[in-house]
Amino acid sequence: MTGWVESKFIENCRSTILFLHSLDSDIRNGDNSMSWHLGTFAKTFRGKFTVPSSVYVVPTSHPDSALPRETASRRLLQLKAMTEGLNGDKQHNWHASIFPGVFKGQPETAWSATLLLLKSITQAQTKEFFASPGADLSLIPPKFPEGCLTLNDLSDSLFREFEEKGRDRDLDAIIMLGWTALEFTPVEHPERHLTLIHLASLLSERFNKEGRKEDLDEAITLKRAASEYMSPGDPQKQTILLELDNYLFQRFKRTDSMVDLEEIISLRRAALERTPQPNRCRVLLDLADALHEQFQNKGTENSIAEAVSLARAALDLCPPRHPDHASPRDRLESYLETTRLVLKDFANPLFKEFKKEEGNRDLDEMIMLGQTALEFTPPDHPQRLPVLTGLVGLLSERSNKEGRKEDLDELITLKRAASESMPLDEPQRQRILLELDNHLLERFKRSHSTVDLEEIISLRRAALERTPQPNRCKVLLNLADALHEQFQKQGMENSLAEAFSLARAASSLCPSGHPDHAFPRDCLASYLETARLALKDLANPLFKDLKKKERNRDLDTIIMLGRTALEFTPSVHPQYHPTLTHLVGFLSERFDKEERKEDLDEIITLKFAASEYMSPDEPQRQGVLLELDGHLSERFKRTDSTVDLEEIITVRRAALERTPQPDRCGALLSLANALHEQFQRQGTENSIAEAVSLMRTALCLCPRGYPDHALARDHLAKYVQTKVGKKATRTHHSSTSSHDIERLIKQAVSAKVKEIPLYLLYTPTGKLCDRDAQISFFENSPQYKELLSLASSLDNQQLKAEINNVVSEYFGFATLSHKWGSGEPSLRDVKVGME
Repeated sequence: MTGWVESKFIENCRSTILFLHSLDSDIRNGDNSMSWHLGTFAKTFRGKFTVPSSVYVVPTSHPDSALPRETASRRLLQLKAMTEGLNGDKQHNWHASIFPGVFKGQPETAWSATLLLLKSITQAQTKEFFASPGADLSLIPPKFPEGCLTLNDLSDSLFREFEEKGRDRDLDAIIMLGWTALEFTPVEHPERHLTLIHLASLLSERFNKEGRKEDLDEAITLKRAASEYMSPGDPQKQTILLELDNYLFQRFKRTDSMVDLEEIISLRRAALERTPQPNRCRVLLDLADALHEQFQNKGTENSIAEAVSLARAALDLCPPRHPDHASPRDRLESYLETTRLVLKDFANPLFKEFKKEEGNRDLDEMIMLGQTALEFTPPDHPQRLPVLTGLVGLLSERSNKEGRKEDLDELITLKRAASESMPLDEPQRQRILLELDNHLLERFKRSHSTVDLEEIISLRRAALERTPQPNRCKVLLNLADALHEQFQKQGMENSLAEAFSLARAASSLCPSGHPDHAFPRDCLASYLETARLALKDLANPLFKDLKKKERNRDLDTIIMLGRTALEFTPSVHPQYHPTLTHLVGFLSERFDKEERKEDLDEIITLKFAASEYMSPDEPQRQGVLLELDGHLSERFKRTDSTVDLEEIITVRRAALERTPQPDRCGALLSLANALHEQFQRQGTENSIAEAVSLMRTALCLCPRGYPDHALARDHLAKYVQTKVGKKATRTHHSSTSSHDIERLIKQAVSAKVKEIPLYLLYTPTGKLCDRDAQISFFENSPQYKELLSLASSLDNQQLKAEINNVVSEYFGFATLSHKWGSGEPSLRDVKVGME
């Protein structure tokens, strides 16, 4: 910079412009535009003068800024784009870069920005020095030994500061300092791994607080790098790998990434290898859990097989009476249950053997030749694909003639190999994949192999991805058919749900009037019928118990399936009510397990819909109303909702109306209970009166000697006692709280007089009364005394209402329009006369 100034701004300037750009205001505003400021600066140096060409932009924000994070992130991206745009400015030839963080006044961030700027300048100067022709090493300044800036001292200082500052709680600033420390710590630095570990821990801490995905990703990367710096025998390395396992598992739970799961499995395999035999139980089970998860996500049978093997090994280490015996025992049982399902799904029927015919010998010989040719043709040989294709044709011919299972198996294997050897955009590859789909379908029809069905589904998914939108109808339905078949064979509810979704998508591509409209319409109708039958089976108690033994019921998917079936079933359809009933049953099952409020709400809504769907005299409607009564009562217990209580009373009234006279005792008792509850909650006198009346009616229907006589008698006594006891309680309460009664009257009067004029003529005497006089008249009035006497017979709510009525009536006033004459007394005259 000094040289540039001394040269009177003629020599090339190697300094850098430090541009602090605030994010608190709109950076696109013309007055805030970075390019405008830099352009203005450059215009001051005209002609032969030069200006610094390097620009280092530091985003800033006020420490107390209330700028939302989304806005700040958007402006930061805009600023980065603006910085990149400077590099394309041909007029000024700027070389711009941007600090990766945001400066909010923290010294740590300022230090990080300064160090990165100095490093950038130093590297640029060093590069320029050695790029100049005839560079003389003897001319290198002392601070450039051997042609580059020595950063070891700076690195050590920065590392120590990062370690100390790590105790502070300004995470953003400390993490930025950590990145800077890592930037300045050479790869060969003996303590670089400590910076990696510390920075990863801080990123993990911020992730736990804010849930930023990028923090977790960076923590994983840093933990990997730290582990690579350590020797295999370093005890700390085992801790680092365990933490890396934990971070990866957290990310896997968020993303279901198979890559993460595979790395978890790899880490746990390594942990198993270095764990001594007596301490392996927990490590064996951790690896088994990961492999079981892999099977659940990918269907790889060897994963579940290995998981079973590991669980057995763990059980051997923890025999009965061992404190950890239950854990491997339960895990093993869970994995074995999964294995039994897999073995059942993959069981193939026995195939009949076919005798060769004499005329097929030549074809057999040709196939044998083709197999030999393929065996000796390397994968990278240009003729391998033609040989493979020819062999496929021969095998197809023999398979069509004889139907040998082994031919079909080999066809499928070869078709796979052919497709894998072709470029993805090869047109012939699409034909090969379609033929592979057909062969797999053929084998599936014979063997019912779920593996084949899953591969068919995979192929059809891939076909769907590469099919343009207008031509997708048939491809969507092909995939939907395979998923529908998967549900039929394996009972996977999510498969049928997806088949629904695909058929609906196909239907939207082929609306009414389209030549292919009938195909998706018929498929959708077929899937709906399957769904209704499936819901019926799933709702069957015996089938429900069987499903529970086989595997856990995916209630969420079943419920989603039921909702979809109900959506597409018109209310006039004969299966509408059964579908609705089954859906209610599944929602009830989930509510019993998880007690979700929204499930109970939906059950009540559906029950209302079911009751409205039926005619009033339909016998089944009584059962629906009884169930609705039960669900409303459950919700009322949880929420104390007066609306629910009123619905319960309405439902029970309706049930009472439709109950024949001899059988009404129970219905009367239920309605009376609800009315008694309403009286208890709301103090409505007519409710308890009606409850007493209903119980008297019930007692008449159940004279002495009837089974329900004692019940009706006891409830009648209870309700009468409640009615009398409630009045006694109110009398006792009122008589002991006269001070509260007077306070309520004063509050009501105070509120009322604020609404009336300050002076009023008291009509009985014709006197002009101010505010105090108005109140005094009321307190000496019969109405006031009557309020005090009536209070003993009213509860608090009724007392307040009566006070307000009396006060409003007493302080009523009229406003008359009058033109004041010259000889009439004014308000002042009236006041003087009163004084």
